[in-house]
Amino acid sequence: MTDKLTLLYKKPWFFALSFVVLAFVLYHFNYFYIGLVSKGGGYYSSFLDHYLNYPHWLQQILLKGSSSLLHLFGIDNFIYRDSVKVSRGVWVNVGYSCYGMGIITTFWAFIITYPYKTVKKKLYFILIGTLIIILTNIIRIALVGFIFSRFKTIRQHANLHHDLYNIFAYLVIILMIWFWLKENKKSNVHSGN
Repeated sequence: MTDKLTLLYKKPWFFALSFVVLAFVLYHFNYFYIGLVSKGGGYYSSFLDHYLNYPHWLQQILLKGSSSLLHLFGIDNFIYRDSVKVSRGVWVNVGYSCYGMGIITTFWAFIITYPYKTVKKKLYFILIGTLIIILTNIIRIALVGFIFSRFKTIRQHANLHHDLYNIFAYLVIILMIWFWLKENKKSNVHSGN
């Protein structure tokens, strides 16, 4: 029975199906969870809001990270609620769609469902990859604040940065996965597999 399950687990169609299903579940779980920790939601939980509010933690990492990056380059700014206020009247709002949760959960789903890696390697790569995705998001938010404060004509295309960031982030993920898979082939060649 175990051999049949292992063979099924390594079939490409099973990997593709499990990847799509897990990505869908993780993506929608995040939005369900945001509803649980948002006051005024139909299923609000004060316990989860106060002690396990990971969407808020991620938002704070993004806000403080982008604010610090702007300060590092000598750009005055401050954080107010869910925004970074940059000079010249520019507010960069960091709402739920800015967190990168869809990108992160897609990355996690691929790594979790990929059949040819150990759990330890998967957990390590999920941690490193997630940190890289968050870092690129911090850089994006800081760049948006910087560019919008310096070039008023670009502000009319304010939503374009979401699409550009998603394309960039998915390219980064593809590169990370390519290196990860390439490392897997090298270890199989050296071990004689």
